[in-house]
Amino acid sequence: MGCKLIIGKLRKAGIDPAIIDITKDEGAEAFVKELGALGVPVVTSSVMDPILGFKLDAVDELISLYPKSAA
Repeated sequence: MGCKLIIGKLRKAGIDPAIIDITKDEGAEAFVKELGALGVPVVTSSVMDPILGFKLDAVDELISLYPKSAA
């Protein structure tokens, strides 16, 4: 449920996230573990450090930093 809420928040802000299901992609699961995440959601971007877990305040910060031309 947390993943869907974050995806919706990003889309509402005009950001089209790449969605990777770690249950279907072993490489993605390994990447998430390397980041130190114990679960999902995990949000990565080029504008800030990864967001590990359900942290809406960090997602809001990401949206504010995201280049408007890229959204």
